[in-house]
Amino acid sequence: MQATFNVGQEVPVLTGSQTTSGDNIFNTVERKTVGIKLKVKPQINEGDAVLLEIEQEVSSVADSASSTSSDLGATFNTRTVNNAVLVGSGETVVVGGLLDKTVTDTADKVPLLGDIPVIGALFRSDSKKVSKRNLMLFIRPTIIRDRDEYRQASSGQYTAFNNAQTKQRGKESSEASLSNDLLHIYPQQETQAFRQVSAAIDAFNLGGRP
Repeated sequence: MQATFNVGQEVPVLTGSQTTSGDNIFNTVERKTVGIKLKVKPQINEGDAVLLEIEQEVSSVADSASSTSSDLGATFNTRTVNNAVLVGSGETVVVGGLLDKTVTDTADKVPLLGDIPVIGALFRSDSKKVSKRNLMLFIRPTIIRDRDEYRQASSGQYTAFNNAQTKQRGKESSEASLSNDLLHIYPQQETQAFRQVSAAIDAFNLGGRP
């Protein structure tokens, strides 16, 4: 039995193009999944040992500026690692080695003025951000021998998930409470200021001074 995990998105890829009799262009498009793919195939051995065959793949769409074949379609960056690890039941194995480097170019400019040749650089700010990531996988295989162990493992996972959800809801509730407190404070200040302005207007209409 093999477990497969995919985290990413589907990117349309142009695979073919042909022109019909009416000079209409018909394009053939397929979708390719990019992101993180993980395949794990376990095998139970003697002595509570588990052999894990692990295949990891990280893919992304290459920057169009650095791609030399942009006219042929999108270019993909793909990194693949295959490992075979022997680990005991309940022990954690760490698998890494997939480095990811992302370069992001951003430009802030004044409309129209930033597009003027030569002097447009005075009205434009260009920046480049380089980020590096190292994908680390923590895998803990556990041999479940009977129904009681299965229930215990499932109950532990459910409890951990429920505690995380409760903690997140408590955080959101405290933030909402703080927001409501601010909403209660500011209307009072605005009401007081409105009364002062109204009194000044009434005094002015009566011919006096505020």
